[in-house]
Amino acid sequence: MNERQARDHVQKLRQLYIALLVYGLVNLGLILIWLMSGEDYFWPLWVLIGWGIGLGFHAFSLGLLPNAKTVVPFLATDWEEKEVERIMKNEKSSTK
Repeated sequence: MNERQARDHVQKLRQLYIALLVYGLVNLGLILIWLMSGEDYFWPLWVLIGWGIGLGFHAFSLGLLPNAKTVVPFLATDWEEKEVERIMKNEKSSTK
């Protein structure tokens, strides 16, 4: 990874951390509104789940989740190159 790629990655991490902070603050506010409104149906759950899924994908794309690249290998940064090499290798072996 060169310096430019490292800086891009750090910038994406910063964006994720800011998004996580906003997620926490907004959902805390929604939960407080729910508490003050009578605690009937826990409607903030839908915001927590929906937004949380989006943040999970963001973290996943940055390789922050353990074994993310083994679960969904095409999200790895070097997947395309490895796939091209694999196809080229298979092509050479099938033509022999």
